[in-house]
Amino acid sequence: MKILIADDEKLVRYSLTSMLEEIGIKGKDILISVNGADFIDKLKKDSPDIAFVDIKMPKLNGIEAIRQSKKISPHTQYYILTCYPVFDYAQQAIDIGISGYLLKPVSTNELNSIIKKYKNLKKIQNKAANRQFENYINALYNNTVSIENTEAAYIRDLQFYAITVIFDSCMNEAEKAKIQVRFCESIRRDIESLLDNSVHFGFLTLENGNLNAVTAWNSSAEKNEIENKQRIILKKFVSLAGEVKGEELTATIFVLPVLSGFLLFSDKLNELNTLSVLRIPFGLGEIHYFNDLLAAKNKKPLLMELSVITANLAECYLNGLYLKYLEKLRDLEHLLTRDVSIFDLSSIETISDYLKYSIGLPKNNYSKPSVFINSLEEFGAKLLYRDSNKGKLPGNIIGQVKEYIEENYMKNIGIAQIAYNLKVTPNYLSMLFHKKTGKTFVEYITEVRMEKAEKLLSGPQIKISEVSKMVGYYSPRYFSRLFKKKYGCYPSEYSNKSAKFHGLAREASKGLNNRI
Repeated sequence: MKILIADDEKLVRYSLTSMLEEIGIKGKDILISVNGADFIDKLKKDSPDIAFVDIKMPKLNGIEAIRQSKKISPHTQYYILTCYPVFDYAQQAIDIGISGYLLKPVSTNELNSIIKKYKNLKKIQNKAANRQFENYINALYNNTVSIENTEAAYIRDLQFYAITVIFDSCMNEAEKAKIQVRFCESIRRDIESLLDNSVHFGFLTLENGNLNAVTAWNSSAEKNEIENKQRIILKKFVSLAGEVKGEELTATIFVLPVLSGFLLFSDKLNELNTLSVLRIPFGLGEIHYFNDLLAAKNKKPLLMELSVITANLAECYLNGLYLKYLEKLRDLEHLLTRDVSIFDLSSIETISDYLKYSIGLPKNNYSKPSVFINSLEEFGAKLLYRDSNKGKLPGNIIGQVKEYIEENYMKNIGIAQIAYNLKVTPNYLSMLFHKKTGKTFVEYITEVRMEKAEKLLSGPQIKISEVSKMVGYYSPRYFSRLFKKKYGCYPSEYSNKSAKFHGLAREASKGLNNRI
């Protein structure tokens, strides 16, 4: 928090500075001006949060200085300092929108009350700004709004830092969802209390349900301060991940380096999402850094292959696909025995650890690959006899998702919010939705939106930008590309064809009526 004191009396400046330091404001964050003109210069340079301004100063009086400053730094809260309980400029002060006035000599309690009031207001404002930031990054990532959108444009050139958390567990979906929700709420609460209005924060949920905590800031932000906040945030994630870890659930953390611009950030986030399967050989419940994973993928491509096969094996088991499970098991067996110099007993140990958490494979000490494969065969055979009602969710969950999409397709909706409403995890819902519909969540909602758009364009002529918004897209250009991909022509062409058809139909109807 920066505070600017503008007063031509040295004693007043010293007194205010001393009291502000007493209530916890750092000396480096207290700025001093001795006259109105100097006050304007300082304001342009430092844009303080609060300014205490003497009503009568050399070169420029307090009222005029504040009037000019409002245009330069509108977010600053301005307080007038005066020696008189009723002063000549009272109405003018009200007209220019000051936050209040203080009667000299000012007390520590008065200053403390102003600082507390400001901090509480900023908490509310920052919370609202972070929710907006979160909505924008999710909309930008899912291409429902353009990066050129005037409201979201500020995001384009920010510096981005992200921590991804992946929960591996074979727990009941409702219990797992509760843990994830509590985890997110705790992270959000602690991080938002740490950040000020110079740093943005929000959760970005990928289509597969992976959770990403994103912080972003302007390139002009103080480097040391930002790095310190990154360390604190990562420490909080590690602490919480340790708290939730148990026999049935573990949380693995992935860290992206600082990246400039949203487009580069989203590309690297996708790449990290692909690399995240390397937690299988490198260890669950650990911290993994993007650059380390990328280097491992390039140096040891067989590790990536092993990870993908193991993850697919677990997915087949969870989906009840016994024949596919056996197919992936043969792939795993072939890979483990192909090069014993790369894959040893420690590789089997990390794979079995992952399968313990993901599908409930009992933990054992396997003496050689063949013993491990035989255990997996026996475990997979349970799919043939597994009670079909075990773990079944109440009601038609996919039907509920489709109904929700039908009612809310015009809004900025994501799989995470639907999953938590249904008391399941985003990862599970993503996997189940794809299994039942043959489409990803984004593919399905895009199809619904395109069908709704086609109906709108078939009716009376309407602006393409309006149709775009009505079906949930705030980028007409992106909407047009999607429409052309499905229908083979741009929305404007489709609308013109439809208008021409309706015009011919009206003419034909008139001709028929005339003959009658």
